[in-house]
Amino acid sequence: MRTYIMADLEGIAGMASWDRPEMSPNDGFLREEFLELRRRRYLQLTREVNAAVEGCLAAGAGEVVVWDSHGRGFNILPEELNPECTLITGEYQRGRSFYPLLDEGWDVALYIGGHARAGTLGASLPHTIMILNGRPMGEVGMFAAVCGYLGIPMVYISGDEAVVREVRELIPQVGFTVTKWALHATLVRTLPCRKAVELIRRDSEEAVRRRDKIPPLKFQGPYEVVYDAGGRGERMVGDDLFKLYAMDVLNRVGYRYGPTPPLERDVRFKDERYIEHLKRTAGSEHLEGI
Repeated sequence: MRTYIMADLEGIAGMASWDRPEMSPNDGFLREEFLELRRRRYLQLTREVNAAVEGCLAAGAGEVVVWDSHGRGFNILPEELNPECTLITGEYQRGRSFYPLLDEGWDVALYIGGHARAGTLGASLPHTIMILNGRPMGEVGMFAAVCGYLGIPMVYISGDEAVVREVRELIPQVGFTVTKWALHATLVRTLPCRKAVELIRRDSEEAVRRRDKIPPLKFQGPYEVVYDAGGRGERMVGDDLFKLYAMDVLNRVGYRYGPTPPLERDVRFKDERYIEHLKRTAGSEHLEGI
């Protein structure tokens, strides 16, 4: 069994502020204080990933690959990583697609450290929103949808309560671990870090063991993605969801994946409040409340 783990940072236990020194409350720290905070976060991310790797191996995985997807891709500590997995790290913008090495050859997928989509109330550090076939999606949902297009079930998610709720609306059977509960976007009630690791180890194994009961997330083609392009909404349509999102859309917003033909966007919109514009553009009942 081949297992693909996508890892982000914002959903780990104990994290309550952005991973950028210039943003509040980090801008009140001395440089040395922020770097120490970041080091502790990277260590916790590595421990949570290790717990998921152990769970996958215990459930029968013969190969586990972890993709370090946050920011510039240098967050997981290779020197602390479980030696039975391999790590994708570095400038993932330079790969052939947004999801390096992801194709139909994987059996299951997991997501560690997830966060809710932009505009979610009661969420820790929510960001990123796009609309897939009329449904608002965040980073975790799009990963699950692309995996589903390739026939891969995303069987597990860890992160704050809001992202778990978001993913369970898409995949009711998904395994999960809640690491924290938001009191504000930058204020949380969190599990102790060691407890989060313990639960991720247990819950990830359980999810992978019942993988046959967790279906891939499927959307009906053709696929329409409405997304933010520098403060304005744009829309793309295509029959290949992997290429449409993991190459064409993300190239349009500043990545450089390829080789790929010139982009052909069919509708351009201009609106400073782009989330409101995306809602009007998609015209979907799923958008109420965002």
